[in-house]
Amino acid sequence: MKKSILSTLVLAGIVSAPAMATNVETFMGGGVGYQLDNFKGSHKMHSEDASYQIRGGIIVDDTHRLMATYGYKKDKFNFYEAGADGVKAKHKQDLYLASYDYLEPIPKGIYSKQ
Repeated sequence: MKKSILSTLVLAGIVSAPAMATNVETFMGGGVGYQLDNFKGSHKMHSEDASYQIRGGIIVDDTHRLMATYGYKKDKFNFYEAGADGVKAKHKQDLYLASYDYLEPIPKGIYSKQ
């Protein structure tokens, strides 16, 4: 885990080095989604709830964008075994995502009515 975070930071630093000399714009955003998880095995159950995301990044120029996203989901549920009382459980999920986008403009003739 530590190696992947370190390699992501090093890659972001290398890619963003040319950005230091240009006019860089920052952005922030968020999102709300629905997530359904199915657990298979000796206990068949599912967990469903809203998931929340926050993201931020930089737009280097018209074609390059770097972004980091953090997502979070927490859920409580009960499951039952044959011959046993119900067991309470908690499901927590943290998502870390770093991404790079190469932006290519779409010509107007493709999506507009002529």
